[in-house]
Amino acid sequence: MMALGTIYPLGLVVEGAVGQAIGVRTMTVISGVVLLATLGLLAVIRPGLFRALDASTGDPTLDLAVAEVGEIDLAATRNPDVRPTSSLPD
Repeated sequence: MMALGTIYPLGLVVEGAVGQAIGVRTMTVISGVVLLATLGLLAVIRPGLFRALDASTGDPTLDLAVAEVGEIDLAATRNPDVRPTSSLPD
């Protein structure tokens, strides 16, 4: 996160300066082409990086796409004296 907070604004300053020199439209197209080329190169060199983005991992302990949620006791949300119950295993 520190790198994102530091490098992103610096990149914007550089991209803005180049955009003023060559035009915003041209800079936007160049940025898109560079991004596409970078992602394409990564897809060829390290395809495992993109497989990690798949929502279904096949491992139920890592599969966050299908979360099991117990029943919600709406009465407990209205009455602070009632503790919510859960049907999830401990």
